[in-house]
Amino acid sequence: MLKTLVIGAGQGGGKIAVAFQDGPIFALNSTDSDALPELSGEHKIYFSNGGAGQNASVGQQLFAEHYNRIEEQLFARIKDTGQPQVIIVSASLGGGTGSGTLGHLADMLKAQYPDVPVFGVVTLPENAFLNPNSAANVIVAMEILKQAAALDAMIFWDNNKVLARDIPLDTVNKLAWGPIKRFMKYVGYPSTVRTLDTQDFYSLIQRGGSMAVFDTNLPLAMTDPDEIIDQIQKTWGRGFYPSEITENLDFVGGFGFIVAVPEIRQNRERLYHQLNTRLSGMFPQKTIRATGFFMDPELPASQYKVITLLSGLPFPNRRLADIISVAKTKRTIVEMPDLTQDDDLVATLGDNLRVVIPQKRGEDSKLAAFLGGMAKPPARTPMMKKNRI
Repeated sequence: MLKTLVIGAGQGGGKIAVAFQDGPIFALNSTDSDALPELSGEHKIYFSNGGAGQNASVGQQLFAEHYNRIEEQLFARIKDTGQPQVIIVSASLGGGTGSGTLGHLADMLKAQYPDVPVFGVVTLPENAFLNPNSAANVIVAMEILKQAAALDAMIFWDNNKVLARDIPLDTVNKLAWGPIKRFMKYVGYPSTVRTLDTQDFYSLIQRGGSMAVFDTNLPLAMTDPDEIIDQIQKTWGRGFYPSEITENLDFVGGFGFIVAVPEIRQNRERLYHQLNTRLSGMFPQKTIRATGFFMDPELPASQYKVITLLSGLPFPNRRLADIISVAKTKRTIVEMPDLTQDDDLVATLGDNLRVVIPQKRGEDSKLAAFLGGMAKPPARTPMMKKNRI
């Protein structure tokens, strides 16, 4: 698997990072009230005593005040783990520290590792936790991420879908990481048919916007392409991603496709090529495609694995618009960012959503291109280092 560095920001982000389990994992927090016993002391960095108090603006301020200390301690400890091939930062949006520091942390990492892809894994708060304060924290986090422009892509997990399945939180994090880790396992994996190499993976990540990864195990007896594609498409509606993420394939900027079998046989190789042709044809011509076919003796003898990655997707505009509608009920909004120049929030999935934030310090504080402009960033080649999401 790719050498991956994972850093969690805030309490929720630290728990998400710990669930990754493989490779160097660090946690950054403004308080030690949640000590994360799974990590040794060298892998935990605390930069304040009192925490951010569920306020993203305070979290951002604390990060700025302790920037030099954070930078010195973090990179001194990362140095001993070796050069990463990919960096993942995680946070639970809605809280104070994770929301306020994630974008700045990503920017710090990108400055240190300019040629290493950095993507974010974040959770969106469930309705039961959503209030004007937590909703405002999400908006602050998204604005910081937009201004920092340090993330190559973002993966969103929707806690509403987590609650609907009634799964313990630690189990959820492990389940959600599964498809991502399994896809990365095969990046650079040897193959006599088609290898998906590191540069292929980078090109998928660097399409910007949202990213989602899905996998499924199929019985070896299943060889009908129509039946297999139906199963693959069903996986796109599952998982913990916001439901709207895969509603319109016209917005897919990158498509990764992996088939892993316990034993290479001619008929399975032929099936891979059939599926690759059929699935690739479902996306726009401009979509970048990266595929691989592998023999993995660790797989059960009766099954094969299919993994798909979709990148360059719009942000989950409807869910974010719901969060914004809660945020605008906040009485004191002096900490709300002025994100846009217009008041029409246009979701790229076709819904015209009108959102007006109350006035800020006597000026119009309006949200328009915030999601419409961010939802579908311009496609980039791996060489482009500017204009990330």
